[in-house]
Amino acid sequence: MDKRLRNISAALDRNVTPDNYPEYTRGLFQDKVDNDYYYASDVYDFQNYNTATKTWENVRYRIAPSYGIVHGSSIKDDYKTVIFKDHNQPSFLGDMWLLDETYWMTIDTGRSKSSSASCQIQRCGDALRFYDDSGIYHEIPAIISRMVPYNLDGSEYMMLPMNQLRCLVPYIDDSKLIVWANEDSPTSKYSRFILQQYAYKAVSIDRHSFVRNNIGYIDVRLQSDLIRRGIDNLTDNIADDIQGVTVDILNGTTTIGIGQTLQLNASVKRNSIIIDNPTLTYVSSTPTFASVNSNGLVTATSSGTSTISATYAGISDSISVIVASVSNNYNIVFSSSTNNLTDMKINQQTTFSAIFTNNGTSYVDSGTWSVVADDGISSTSLASIVSQTGTQIVVKCANVSVNIGQYFKIKCVGTNSTVFIRLQVKSIF
Repeated sequence: MDKRLRNISAALDRNVTPDNYPEYTRGLFQDKVDNDYYYASDVYDFQNYNTATKTWENVRYRIAPSYGIVHGSSIKDDYKTVIFKDHNQPSFLGDMWLLDETYWMTIDTGRSKSSSASCQIQRCGDALRFYDDSGIYHEIPAIISRMVPYNLDGSEYMMLPMNQLRCLVPYIDDSKLIVWANEDSPTSKYSRFILQQYAYKAVSIDRHSFVRNNIGYIDVRLQSDLIRRGIDNLTDNIADDIQGVTVDILNGTTTIGIGQTLQLNASVKRNSIIIDNPTLTYVSSTPTFASVNSNGLVTATSSGTSTISATYAGISDSISVIVASVSNNYNIVFSSSTNNLTDMKINQQTTFSAIFTNNGTSYVDSGTWSVVADDGISSTSLASIVSQTGTQIVVKCANVSVNIGQYFKIKCVGTNSTVFIRLQVKSIF
């Protein structure tokens, strides 16, 4: 009876009438919550991310263990309940919290045995890390799990395949950059991530189910991917990390003649350390002047200047290749089976070979051979032809001792040049 009298007295003091009784009830309810906070031992000072101002704000709320958790995990410490002092305190999915230097995210609202407004938060066990096109580093706190809801109320979960993960990230500007992995795209920026030194790629992105009025979280399905050696940073867990990567074509500006080739020498480094066997992409700005193949071999085709570039992981270097018209300088380079192009012994048989060149570069041609006197015109009996092809001749020196000391020539007539080999007959002793 005393308690009822106290309530009636309080109502009279507040001028409570049947019209404003609900308002009075809410007032009493808020008083009770305030008293709970006043005597509570689980009130903490931590931070909440304000999505409107995009800043972290200091807050003071109660934090309690989560009751009746159905999450498909046995790690209970990864879940907590934030209890607000104001019964009308709004809470949203995807809200971010910073507690004890650890990020947490709101995954449910109103799940608590308290009569106050509350929300359930889950620890962000990892993060998606990447650099954007401007070289700015981004790190998005993420909840990683191999469990996904099996039914609508979330009371049952199922296990994902061994090569897949479920990743929940807050719906913020950084996470909006995440895209699906496209096998046909030359770049995988914003679609590949390193988690615990393993590579993953985004194969599905749900931006709608858990987002309302641009507030919530994104559900990203990740699938295992191959590590890209020299590109993926396994130390800092950043995929496609091109920070500190440099590409240098060491040849510099070069002039070559039409028909000539140039092998590019490219060096790729990360933080001044050479990357072994990098996969480079070579491109010529004007292939009509100079073309380049996948191995970096440049071929000059016509007079002009072409820019040749080498690209690695989006980082490029280039040089100018000047193709100039040059005068032809045809020649025939000889060799012999005896490594001797100055003399032959009597009765000796030797094979001579020819390589046809222009400005020092070999080309395919065929020559006609003959053995002539020292004047280059008359016939001779000092030696004779055993056999010949377009690039080779077999010659035998006569077995006549009176020929010792005399000279004869082997003549090769190619398409563009005629060249002689002058030989002296020597004794076999």
